[in-house]
Amino acid sequence: MGIWFIALVFLGSGISPGLGEPTEREWGLRILLLAAGLAVSAVPLLVFLLPAQARARHQVEALLAGHRASLTLPAYDAWGGPEHIFQLLQLTSYTVLAPPLLLLLGSAATFGAFLGEPVGAAVFVGLAAIPFFFLVATWRLPQRLRSSVGEGLASGQVVPVKVVSRLDQKTLLSSAFMTWFDAELSDGQHLVLRTPVHHPWATDARGVVEADDLVLVIGKDGHQGLLLSPSRPEDAVWLLGPVPLTRAPSRVLRDLARDGEPAGADPP
Repeated sequence: MGIWFIALVFLGSGISPGLGEPTEREWGLRILLLAAGLAVSAVPLLVFLLPAQARARHQVEALLAGHRASLTLPAYDAWGGPEHIFQLLQLTSYTVLAPPLLLLLGSAATFGAFLGEPVGAAVFVGLAAIPFFFLVATWRLPQRLRSSVGEGLASGQVVPVKVVSRLDQKTLLSSAFMTWFDAELSDGQHLVLRTPVHHPWATDARGVVEADDLVLVIGKDGHQGLLLSPSRPEDAVWLLGPVPLTRAPSRVLRDLARDGEPAGADPP
């Protein structure tokens, strides 16, 4: 968020209205600021998102190379959907994205209708497309999750696992919590998985993750996934990607190794 705020400062400086017709030097400065803003806004994509996706794909390929299993699972339509478990994540996204969207649209209207700066208005409309895109993506999240996991299932991205411990982390301002899992493969390799932040009344892993027939279904490119007990497909535990995690906070790893509860323990 800090990087995007800096980018917004550059872009806003580049399209700020002047006291008259800009000189050639001022136009050059504006173009330089706009280019700097666009370059800074691409930093999270190039430095964080794309490398993380590449690491996730590599880890999924390495995992499936030695553990891919051919299992008979219940019909996909019988599995519990991701709507409830991702509900809090969606509401949080709407709350975070709505203010900048309204601010950018208001700025576009101000530049276009009152300040006589059509270029500035067009730039703000373009910037408003960014939070609008994320709002649409958040709204379509359950559909995209189902589609991604369905593609992973069709390509056989299923491995038997055993959850040996879990860690529930409460949020500071509510009773919602995120769950971390330490899962073990048949050869003893360990994977770290996590759920989105969810309320205690949402679909949970109690009574599911300790099942003997538990499997991990990995979605396309490891973006999504879920824990599934074929004997209880309606209680599928949807996970927050990447699946499995390529990185986890060192504090979480220490707590899972030291204080992680058995898989079926009661929530705190």
